[in-house]
Amino acid sequence: MTTRRNLALLAATAVAAGGVATAIAIAGHADDPGVGVGFTLGSLFVGVALGLVGGLLLAVRPTNLLGPVLFVMGASLVAELSLREYAYTGLRADPGSVPVPALAGGVGLALDPLFFPVPLALALALFPDGRLGSRRWRAVTGVATAVVAVQIVLLLLRPGPLTDETYGYQIPWAGVLPRSALGWVTRAHDGLTRVSLLMLVATGASLVVRYVRARGEQRRRLTPLALVALVAVVGLLAQLWPFTEALGRLVLVAAITVGLPAALAIGALRYHVWDLDRILVASLVYSGLALAIGSGYVAVVVGVTRLTGDRDNPPGLVPSVVAAAFVAVAFGQVKDALTRAARRLVHGVRATPYDALAALPRQLADVPVVEEVLPRTAEALVRGLGVPAARVRVFLDDGAERTAWSPDGSADGAPAVESVAVRHLGQVVGDVAVATSSDRPLRRGDYRLLTDLAAQAGPALRSVALTKQLEARLELITEQSAQLRASRQRIAAAQVEERRRLERDMHDGAQQQLVALAGRIRRAERLAAAGPDDLAEALAACVAAVDRCIDDVRQLASGIYPPVLAARGLAAALRARARSVEHVRVEFDPELAGARFPIAVELGAYFCCLEAMQNSAKHSPGAPVEVRLRTVESDLVFVVTDHGPGFDLATTPDSGGSGLLGMQDRIAAVGGTLTVESAPGHGTTVRGRIPVPA
Repeated sequence: MTTRRNLALLAATAVAAGGVATAIAIAGHADDPGVGVGFTLGSLFVGVALGLVGGLLLAVRPTNLLGPVLFVMGASLVAELSLREYAYTGLRADPGSVPVPALAGGVGLALDPLFFPVPLALALALFPDGRLGSRRWRAVTGVATAVVAVQIVLLLLRPGPLTDETYGYQIPWAGVLPRSALGWVTRAHDGLTRVSLLMLVATGASLVVRYVRARGEQRRRLTPLALVALVAVVGLLAQLWPFTEALGRLVLVAAITVGLPAALAIGALRYHVWDLDRILVASLVYSGLALAIGSGYVAVVVGVTRLTGDRDNPPGLVPSVVAAAFVAVAFGQVKDALTRAARRLVHGVRATPYDALAALPRQLADVPVVEEVLPRTAEALVRGLGVPAARVRVFLDDGAERTAWSPDGSADGAPAVESVAVRHLGQVVGDVAVATSSDRPLRRGDYRLLTDLAAQAGPALRSVALTKQLEARLELITEQSAQLRASRQRIAAAQVEERRRLERDMHDGAQQQLVALAGRIRRAERLAAAGPDDLAEALAACVAAVDRCIDDVRQLASGIYPPVLAARGLAAALRARARSVEHVRVEFDPELAGARFPIAVELGAYFCCLEAMQNSAKHSPGAPVEVRLRTVESDLVFVVTDHGPGFDLATTPDSGGSGLLGMQDRIAAVGGTLTVESAPGHGTTVRGRIPVPA
């Protein structure tokens, strides 16, 4: 891996060195009006920039196919301009000074398809992760490679002479094919160029579409290059009309020479597209050191020479010694200053460790809502550590958790994560984590800063957990309040209905019997006045009517408050009730025999069991019913089970007299709980649990 990285960096350095050497040579032709010095220097700058970026990607991201594409584009452009400069030197600037200048010029012009337009189209399609969008683009890539290869072959074989528009002269290149083949070679090359331009338009439009569909951080990363692609496509389309052809060419050249390097630089520096931060910082620092040391050395030597000597009597080694001493003294300060500037340029808003620690409490204090605590903390981690992504997670008391990532959407496909637990008052309340990459691991100072930030976030994360807990309890209380209001309404309605039932029972039972008894007594009076023959029979009928009335009144009173329950307790009352109903068996723990409970508890349990038995008799006639009583801890528990057909709780409403809501309300009124278990073919079980006060 180290060898591959070193070779890639060496190749990028060679491209940069070749570009600098060629730029120095081209600058010497500034007095030649036929040479486009500005255009050539701008093109060299683009070639060097692409070569450096491609070389860096080859070194640290070998799986990203964008790296070799950018390197080939930059290296071929630098090689093309270097060969053309070589040819111009041997043919025009200093004829005969270098060998085979015509061959160099012809080969240089033939390298043009390696930069534009097909490789540029591939770069747009592969940006930023080096992956193509679909299989169709793979087929397009194969066609594009074939088009570039055929174009290069045609340019190498075409007959000469060749015109170098940048240098304003003709290269005496004879070519391989005869002069008569120039027509079809030109037509074939022009056709392939049109196909290449269509590919460039298609990939540019595809990049714009990807930008429109992307969201969050991915969209921000695509923004610079998508804008460049849009401008380039507009420049190409503008060349279709004669009156906008010159403007379109200018727009296209500006997009490639200025916009493309700027977009790559913004992507690498501002949005950390390829995570080249460490290499970029080192490159900027050492490049700045080389420039500062070189310029400082030259300035000191020149200054000392002017002060201590003249042209006829040079001062010897004195200037060099003074310059070396100056460089040695200033090296440390210059390096520190360049390092701070490079980090600020590359990392942007990345804070120092102290700034990150000081800023986090202020940011959390200014949070408008608790939902912003986790995102703000994750954002502080990204800024303080300069990592591509960070995660903050809080553990809630119910076992759930809440998570936030910065930037948004970075949870999918996040690289390796280093996490640190967050504690508050000795309790783990969550954790913080940062995403790292293989070429930029966390250093010891980064781990220390991560730990300190985690300690700062402890109270905030605990407050999030407490807030979520309070919100859950508030929702539960609100729900219970609504249930309580509904229960009170049902209890009030049940009381009204119970009064109506008592009124009907008294009217239709005891009252009617008393009216009939009054009639029999008046008849007995008439019979007594007439004679004693039928008096005994009439009086016997009156006595029977009085007995029936007494039984009805007793039954009515037992329905209001059973006498057995009042005298002997719950277990005895249920057994007494079971004797009058078939197929009912009552079981209870021995300690419950004769045990007494508060009146409200006994009434609630008795009437709920009675309602359950009546439901079983109504909906499952003849089915065995079991009633069990026991105490669990300090609670009274009753279970009423029948072995009838059962029913579906999800689809059977509480209508038709099932009384489930009434039973629940009665048990809830004494602080208990009631559950009903039933399924078709499996019978029904009613379980109640009532807390018994001490």
